[in-house]
Amino acid sequence: MIKLLKLAVISAVIIFLIVTAIGLLIPAESKISRTVEINKTSKEVLPYVNSLFGWQKWINGLADKKIESATITRIGKSSMHIYSSNNNVVQASWVDEKGKINRNNLQLIEKGNITIVNWQFENNTSWFPLDRIGSIVNEKVTGKMMEDNLANLKKIIEATP
Repeated sequence: MIKLLKLAVISAVIIFLIVTAIGLLIPAESKISRTVEINKTSKEVLPYVNSLFGWQKWINGLADKKIESATITRIGKSSMHIYSSNNNVVQASWVDEKGKINRNNLQLIEKGNITIVNWQFENNTSWFPLDRIGSIVNEKVTGKMMEDNLANLKKIIEATP
């Protein structure tokens, strides 16, 4: 019985070390990026991306939320803050209920009457291996959400005369 218990403990330690080693091979910082081309000028796109009131029109789940101001608001236990905006780049942060900061950059690249919107989502994970492995899953989930929201942005802006 003692040998079996000893084997179980040693196995658990070895599995933990292997998972930790694999997790440490995954970078602590992850960047997720999605892009959409919109058949409008950047001047026509900018009002939708440089204000939380604009975000409310195209980001799923924000339509029914009370936005406090154009640059900062709380939604549940999370907060959103646009901290920098010019004609080409909008920088924002989303802070979750645990205080984890996720940075967002929306870049507008104008090519004639077409605007390319590049949305980049950045976050850092702890050293804990499950957090780093979870960032791989997060890329799939967050990437899909970004694609859907950018499709909404394109549809809304291109429908506007």
